[in-house]
Amino acid sequence: MPVRYLLFALVISAGGCLQAGPCFPATLFVYDNLPPAGCTIGQLTANNFSFSVLSNVGVATPLTDTQITVTPTFGGRALGSFNFASSGYNVGISQSIQYLIAYTLDDPHDHIQSMDDIMDPPFATNGLANVTTLGCLGAPFVGSTCSTSTATVMVFDNNGTTQFTNSTNITPSQILGIRQTITLQAGTGAGSGAGFDSFSSQASIPEPATWLSCAAALALLAARLRRVRARLHP
Repeated sequence: MPVRYLLFALVISAGGCLQAGPCFPATLFVYDNLPPAGCTIGQLTANNFSFSVLSNVGVATPLTDTQITVTPTFGGRALGSFNFASSGYNVGISQSIQYLIAYTLDDPHDHIQSMDDIMDPPFATNGLANVTTLGCLGAPFVGSTCSTSTATVMVFDNNGTTQFTNSTNITPSQILGIRQTITLQAGTGAGSGAGFDSFSSQASIPEPATWLSCAAALALLAARLRRVRARLHP
């Protein structure tokens, strides 16, 4: 593991045992080994990271969490976003593999109201490259179990049928449990393969138009109340 990632892990472990330190670019291994407080990205706290191989057919050396780079960002609509990049998200002829990345987001100030995923750039020739993100609304996942309700977004290239971005509005939630299943599957024919370079997943606020509509509605309501008050108390 590069020295800068090791230093990041040590700093977070030393200073974040009681409170979360800021999230920085690092390997998923570093995030998997954060203290329970996790780290902060904007106003969000992210913790409980984990990585596992769910299934494997024919891939001699599956990815490990040391081979996935995590880059956090925030701003605009995004309360917080994580990009997961690796040169190893690919399979060849007759190979298939599934990975799972899981974590929890907590927003103590505002409510998370949208889940948004982006895959960039995928390819699938007689194959499938897919990331399915399952969100647990208002609670963390306990293993694979969500105690409340769930929402799903999916990005994929299915042999040329593509969906590179996907978004869904959710019930406003302070806590959002995340389970992301990465599926790579190639056919048996010559030239078969599937893969991608990275995907990003973000917790967001509604589109600006939604906020403008709400503000306009509130302004109209306030004006009407003023008119009613004026008639009652001339």
